[in-house]
Amino acid sequence: MIEKCLFGEPVYFKGKYQEDKVYDLYVQMIRCSFTLKKDKIPTIQIKNNRFFNGNEYLTSSKNEDGDRVVLTLTNIDLKLFFEQYDVDEETLEYIGGYKFRSIRGLFTKYIDKWIGEKIKAGKEKNKGKRSVAKALLNSLYGKFAKCLVVRCKSPYLKDGIVKYKMQDEEDSRGIYLPVRNFHNKLCKRSDNPYKSKNKRLFFKKIWN
Repeated sequence: MIEKCLFGEPVYFKGKYQEDKVYDLYVQMIRCSFTLKKDKIPTIQIKNNRFFNGNEYLTSSKNEDGDRVVLTLTNIDLKLFFEQYDVDEETLEYIGGYKFRSIRGLFTKYIDKWIGEKIKAGKEKNKGKRSVAKALLNSLYGKFAKCLVVRCKSPYLKDGIVKYKMQDEEDSRGIYLPVRNFHNKLCKRSDNPYKSKNKRLFFKKIWN
């Protein structure tokens, strides 16, 4: 099944998201305490918080400051969160969030073109063209999450060795971060039927 891709300007909502046929994808902010269910896999990381290691997946929200934390999750993440964790209903609070419109097949032409080019280059044993096609397919995902502040490297020669010097920071124009966020969450979704199959099939099925 081809997954939906969000687009356009989101609409803010207070409290818990209510079903909306037009704005059917959303990001929800909640405050809660949780512990990992038996035989389940942790899926939550909390970054930029002095009480948690941002690189570790959590088995509990318990910390030196208590056990209630604020999480901001896509609807895909939220569903997975409740599947994997026991959440204390008494402390669960729906704060608010943003909802988005969605569409299917938004990137069909782009993906078909470059998957075709990659396959063709592979058959022709043209490694250069294949690498370009692969990079452009990967860029569709990564480019939307482009950092707003970038630093480039400039090459220079020293004692016959090529070295690189970091340039000053420059402001960069962002594109549309939510696309990256939802694509990333689809990859992690527990019922993703393409999760264990080859990358080309997964990418094509998700956004094509």
